[in-house]
Amino acid sequence: MVELLQRVLNRKLTISQQAEKQQLVDKFWQSVTSLLARQLSHEAHNSLFVKQALEGEYPKFLRLYLDLCKRLQALSNQSNGQLEVKMIISTDSTTAETSVFQINREVVVEFENAYLSRSVSRLLDPVHLMFSGETVPSHEEVDSLIRTITSELSVSLVDVSLSRTVARNISKTVRLFCLKCEQMIVTSGEATQVIG
Repeated sequence: MVELLQRVLNRKLTISQQAEKQQLVDKFWQSVTSLLARQLSHEAHNSLFVKQALEGEYPKFLRLYLDLCKRLQALSNQSNGQLEVKMIISTDSTTAETSVFQINREVVVEFENAYLSRSVSRLLDPVHLMFSGETVPSHEEVDSLIRTITSELSVSLVDVSLSRTVARNISKTVRLFCLKCEQMIVTSGEATQVIG
């Protein structure tokens, strides 16, 4: 359906000025993605199931959304190079790449924030549990933390921006783990040794 709309826009618009045609297409897709963002947000607020699905499976949702944008980009490229569209991949303008089709991050930002919040929890909670007692964490607990880190990182590979954010959260987890390990080091008088 969306691909059909893109084809119609590419073929049926008979505006003589290339810039005017480009502005019209940009405005159309901005309106469509803005409408999509509002509708997804509305449905997430009305249905707990939809909210949990979009937040819990955010990387899959993001991949589907980015795939749609790539297909639209390919359709734009197939139309004899008539249109030049912009693709903003990252959320901050300093690292934005431009190619073809404007991706509106507004569509996914609400669900991304919820997913990242849960991701931080999944990363930090095991560290806090490991060090809740007086004993040193077991090999199984450390292995479990490593598996969690690996899982979070591999799931986030769908998008560069998401991967960077998850990597920052992983660095916080490793930092917390190291800090907790340092706190367990015995530094009392019994631990010191005088070599004479």
